[in-house]
Amino acid sequence: MRIPDHHLQEYYLSALETQNKNLANCTRTGMERASYFEVQNAAEAIARRQYALGRPLEDVFSFIDTSAWPSIEQAWQRLSETEGTPAPYPAWDYSEPVRGGRAVFWLLLMVCHDPQGWLPRYRLWVDTESKHNAFFDLMLKAFVPEHKVQRRYKANKEYDWLHVPLLKALAQAPERRSAAVAQALAGWARGIQRHGDPDFLPASPDNRAWYDVFLASEYALAACAYDLDDSSWRDHPYYPAELVDYYRAHQRHRRDAWRAQGAGAGVDDIAALLPPPPKRLDLAASKKTGVSRWLELACAGDKDAIAGIAAAGKPRKLKHTDALLDAMACECQAVRADLRDDSHLESALIALGQARLLPEWTPPAIAGQGGSRCEALVQAFEPWLAGHGYRLYALNVDGDQWQLVCVAEAFNDEFVALTGELGGKLALIAEAYSIMAGGAGGYAN
Repeated sequence: MRIPDHHLQEYYLSALETQNKNLANCTRTGMERASYFEVQNAAEAIARRQYALGRPLEDVFSFIDTSAWPSIEQAWQRLSETEGTPAPYPAWDYSEPVRGGRAVFWLLLMVCHDPQGWLPRYRLWVDTESKHNAFFDLMLKAFVPEHKVQRRYKANKEYDWLHVPLLKALAQAPERRSAAVAQALAGWARGIQRHGDPDFLPASPDNRAWYDVFLASEYALAACAYDLDDSSWRDHPYYPAELVDYYRAHQRHRRDAWRAQGAGAGVDDIAALLPPPPKRLDLAASKKTGVSRWLELACAGDKDAIAGIAAAGKPRKLKHTDALLDAMACECQAVRADLRDDSHLESALIALGQARLLPEWTPPAIAGQGGSRCEALVQAFEPWLAGHGYRLYALNVDGDQWQLVCVAEAFNDEFVALTGELGGKLALIAEAYSIMAGGAGGYAN
């Protein structure tokens, strides 16, 4: 098996059988639009599960050549006849990470094995017209040079967390690129945990649905496109190293010999493709009051984050903040984590700093796990955040949850006073555990 946990074997075998039946049913029925999408998804899922179960690559590629592509092409032709147009209707459009993950893995398979020339005909199976993605465009151009890369890309919180760290790494000078990619991959699982499944952990049998999509295929594509030295991360349990090896042995110096070593997509300024930083309000000039003003301060003026939180509904007071903190945590503007869930807490603290455009916080080596490590993480994060001009507080201390917010030092006094006026209670980190334990700790307001 290539998947990092034997408990997943039964699940994958069952899922593979189901998808084989789905593909067979789709090819027997009339090819309506939904069936075309189902064919694409079933074909990719079968190939991915065959790979995960450790089937020989030759068997995976044989399925693609003899079953997957013929079924997709047949579905597309029948759909074109039904719709009266030859235009394709690609299913993978990057509207959210799961579909994007399927498209990336399929592209990786095509990069490794494409005897029938489907890679240059990528428009038949992925939508690169209505949805633009900087990473996917960059990878396509590395293997299909006539593909165009846009001059600018809009921010998209649905997948920027997945691709921006890798794009930043690829933007480094060639001699620093591999080390930067290794660092980005180290945070990859934390990103999935933060934005996908908060219980995601590498090799966990309880998170089979997320592993089912989130192979680190992006990093394998980048290694192939930019000839990266992947020796420092090839043993990562989610990195499909065998596909990278296959590409280098069978395609790099044959089909892709035209591309200079390390040239990738040939884009000189990859950093220019990165989405723009979030728009910030002028906090000193704002006329907002009440909870609206409190949100401005707690979110460091991030306009998009504030709008997303407000859309979920704002309370009039801060006495009952569960829903508000959940919405803020989704936007990485607050931390809400179980007192004993050190993995979730760690990823949320890192995200809180990143949302304020601070350098990524590197947690210190802390022995143990659970509650004791949670306390140590928060105690280490607080002075680091203070060094970058922010105060960290526990809001409405809960006996079961870390509920953390932060504010820029320049607005600290206003924030503390406003929280009290709105019925909320702030505690310094040193006092929070004492309050939770029923001790003598006190609130800052």
